[in-house]
Amino acid sequence: MLSSIRVDIVSSIRVDIVSELKLRAILHSTIACFDLINENCALERILKKERSLSPKFTQDSIKSYLSLSVLTGVEFRNGKKRVRDP
Repeated sequence: MLSSIRVDIVSSIRVDIVSELKLRAILHSTIACFDLINENCALERILKKERSLSPKFTQDSIKSYLSLSVLTGVEFRNGKKRVRDP
């Protein structure tokens, strides 16, 4: 009986740890999505401003920037290079 209680406690702890890890992963990906949406909105504002100055700055430039930013974790803000946390 004591061993069955121990097994229940250990398996319960393992389930809690796995659940917490899954929850953290979901939370992290949700935050990352919101960060990407916020960046996209900021880049859209920059795009509108830049289009008035330079017609060469297009939607493709924005998509390329976002793709590189997401893949490399590096972004530029106010002319400064910033590495995002994983």
